[in-house]
Amino acid sequence: MTNCPTCRAPYKSGTKCYRCGTRLEDILAVEREAAGCRHEAELALARQDIVAALGYSDRALYLHPSKESLRTAALVALARRRFSSAYQLWREWQEL
Repeated sequence: MTNCPTCRAPYKSGTKCYRCGTRLEDILAVEREAAGCRHEAELALARQDIVAALGYSDRALYLHPSKESLRTAALVALARRRFSSAYQLWREWQEL
């Protein structure tokens, strides 16, 4: 997270926004889960389990559509030989 979703103040650290006091625990937990899914997708790709990689990358994108999640999804699309999907994901990545 780079900014508080409520007041857009830069995120520094901790579980509360320093400016508005918004509780950020749940958001941070979702981001951690998405990071775990991205990691699992990359491990699945390494063992050539494309079906598992797709599931993990889809979950990561659903939870947190970040540049990192788009990158992982593009890698999975390339592994599946879905070149137009990989290109579209790359375009979305560039726009973020």
